[in-house]
Amino acid sequence: MAGTGAPRPAADLGDQSDLLATLLEYVLGVLHADHVTFCRTGAGDEPITVLAAAGRLTHPELWPGLGPMYLEHYGYDGPPDERGDVVAVYGPGGVETPGVLAFLKRVGAVYDVTIRVFDAPPWVYILEVYYSDADRPFGDREIEEATRLAKLLSALIARDMLGRELVAAEQRFRTLVEQIPAIPYLVDSSTVSIFQSPRMNDLLGMPRDRQLALDDWERAIHPDDRRRVAKSYMSHIHTGRGFEEEYRLIAADGEIHWFVDRATLIEREEGLPLSHGVMFDITEARRAQDALRESEQRRLDVLEAMLRAEAEARAGIATELHDDTIQSMTAALIAIDGVRRAVSAGGAASEETLRMARDTVADAIERVRRQSFELRPPLLEAQGLKAAVRDLAEESALEAGFLVDVDADVGRLPFGVEDLAYRTIKEAMANARKHAAARHVRVALRRREDMLEGEVEDDGRGFDVGRALDRRTMRLHMGLDSMRERLHLTGGELVIESTPGQGARIRFRIPIVG
Repeated sequence: MAGTGAPRPAADLGDQSDLLATLLEYVLGVLHADHVTFCRTGAGDEPITVLAAAGRLTHPELWPGLGPMYLEHYGYDGPPDERGDVVAVYGPGGVETPGVLAFLKRVGAVYDVTIRVFDAPPWVYILEVYYSDADRPFGDREIEEATRLAKLLSALIARDMLGRELVAAEQRFRTLVEQIPAIPYLVDSSTVSIFQSPRMNDLLGMPRDRQLALDDWERAIHPDDRRRVAKSYMSHIHTGRGFEEEYRLIAADGEIHWFVDRATLIEREEGLPLSHGVMFDITEARRAQDALRESEQRRLDVLEAMLRAEAEARAGIATELHDDTIQSMTAALIAIDGVRRAVSAGGAASEETLRMARDTVADAIERVRRQSFELRPPLLEAQGLKAAVRDLAEESALEAGFLVDVDADVGRLPFGVEDLAYRTIKEAMANARKHAAARHVRVALRRREDMLEGEVEDDGRGFDVGRALDRRTMRLHMGLDSMRERLHLTGGELVIESTPGQGARIRFRIPIVG
C-alpha cells in the first residue's frame, strides 16, 4: 500500500533523489505493489546496492543504507522467467530459481518483478517491485505499464548522460503523468509547492507554466471537505505524521472529482523537509459505488412495490369475493332455503324460485372461474401469448364497449416472458377500460431479435404523465406501477406517453432469455 512506509533519499543520485522518492510512491500506486526498491548492480561479482525504496515491507535488505549485497545473498540463481529484455517475474513455481524464492520468503514477499531500467557501464540500474499477495495478477497490461515506468525512470536517472534527449524524455514523463489518474507533488515544510503534475493545473483551469500554491489547492477542495482536509495536511507538515485523506475537488468546469491523497514527510540533510505526495483519482470508483447504492435502493423499492402490489391484489380478490361472489352465493342459499321450507310444508317449490337459485349459483361459479383464470390464464399456458392477448382484448372490448385491434406477430416464448408481457398488457387494458373512456384500442406485439416489444394505444381522454407517475399522489394504477418496476428488474422497460385529451400509449420491451 503506497504511503505506509517512509521512503529514504536515494544515494549517489544528486538532485534526482527527491523526485525519485516521489516516483517510487507513484510506482507503488500504479502497479498496486506492496514494496519497491531502486537498485544498482554490475557484472560478475559486483555488489547490488539499494539506492532508494518505498512501501510497507520492513526487512532491512529492502532499504538503503545496509551496505553492499552480493548476488548470492539475493539468490538470483538459475535462468529467470524472461518477459523480453526489460521485465522478469520471479515467484511461486520458479523451480529453477530456488534462491529467489528463499529470498522472497525471507523479506516477506511472494514474488517480485525485476525491471531493467538503465545501463550505464559498468552499472546496471534495476527496479524491484514486490508483492505479498500470490493472487494479485501481473499480466501483459501490468508488464506494459512496468515497461513504461522503466523508460520513465531511465530518462530521469540518465539526465547527465542523455544530454539533448533530456527534453524529449521529460516530455515523455509529463505525457505519462498526464495520462494516468494520479497527481504526484512535492511541497516543502513552509508549504511552498516545489513540483506538481501539470494535470493539476488543467484541473484547476490554470496555465501549465504556473507553479501552484497551496492556497490554489485548498480553494478547489469541496467546501464540505475543505476544513477537515486542510487541517489534516497542516498537521502532517508540522508533526511529520503521514497524511492520507479522501476528499472532493471541484474542477474549473464545475465537475467534482474524488481523490485519495497520500503524502509522507521526508527529512533532508540540507534544506526544509519535503512532503512527497500522490493524489489518486478515484472518481470512477466512487461513481460505481454510488451507482451500486442506487441500484440497491432501487431493488428495495422494487421489492416494496411488488409486495405492495401483491397485497393489493390479495385485498382486491378478497373484496370481490366478499362483495360479489359471496353475495351471489348467499342469495342462492336464501333461495334454496325457501325451496326447502316449501317442500317441508308439503307444498311444491315454484319453478321461478328454482331457476333463480340455479342462475345465482351459475353466476357465482362464473365469477370464481373468471377470477381463477385472471390469476393464471390457462390459454396463456396452453396456446401462448398471442392467443391469450386476443382473448383478453375481446373480453375487455365486450366489457368496456370499445373497438379493439390486435396485431400480434409472435410465436411461443419462455413462459416468464409471456406471463410478464400478458400481465403488462392486462394492466394497460384495465387502465383504458376504467379511466380512458376510449372508443378504440390498439394492441401490438413484435419480436425483434432477443427483445419482445409491445404497445397498447387508446384514443381516450388521456392524462398528465408526470402527475400520474408521482407516487405521492398515487394517481397511477398500482398494478401498472408494479409492472414498470418488474420490467426494469428483468432488464426491460415501460414507457408511458399521454397528453390530456389526446389518448395514451404504453410501450414496453422485455429481454428474451432462455
